[in-house]
Amino acid sequence: ERLPELSAGYTFNLESSNNTENISIPIIDINGDTLKDSSAAATYKTNDMKNVFSLEEKQQFANGIDYCVRYQFLWEDDFSKYVKESDKNKRSGLQHQVSAWLGFKIGKIVRNKVSVRAAKQDRVEDSLNGLSYKFSDDARFTLIPRKLSLNVKGEYFKRVDNKFNTTINTKRDEITQMAGAEAEVKYSFTPRLSATALGRYEQNYDTETITDNYTIPIFGLHVTYLF
Repeated sequence: ERLPELSAGYTFNLESSNNTENISIPIIDINGDTLKDSSAAATYKTNDMKNVFSLEEKQQFANGIDYCVRYQFLWEDDFSKYVKESDKNKRSGLQHQVSAWLGFKIGKIVRNKVSVRAAKQDRVEDSLNGLSYKFSDDARFTLIPRKLSLNVKGEYFKRVDNKFNTTINTKRDEITQMAGAEAEVKYSFTPRLSATALGRYEQNYDTETITDNYTIPIFGLHVTYLF
């Protein structure tokens, strides 16, 4: 019952559809000069194949400690019949992802779960090489059994994409990061009636889209009645 549990998985997905794209056709006079560009609709067939391989190990010990480690590999192959030759294989790419979490408890008072995740992505479109990671912690405290509890969460995410920018014709790093902290207090008046107060602070930063940069506090209060 307390031995490690191993599992492996594979998923295959194939998508195929017909699409339409507007292309520019130059109009040339008898002297070979371009008069203007005309727009025309061209149809092409999309074929996208995805392969996902996964391997996972998890175990739960008698003292309340449990853990899980997972590795996932994504292989995407794009063999669509694009109108533009430069779009060939643009959605093809590879991604490696490793995630793990560790949980423990102290009696019936504290339950805590620490999670980490790291991913490496390479794709043809934009010649992108991306690296991301995330850390999070979720702790639950039972202050008064069956009456008062406190849940505290924290997370940090960062992604660095090094990709080709067609505007300046060079590769550049684009950074996205997010940090958040949250506290939730729940009080149960009766087994059916409870009230919860929530407070969260979140900050997001993105070098590519300035409109996605924000710092925001969030507050909430709700009452639950079961009947």
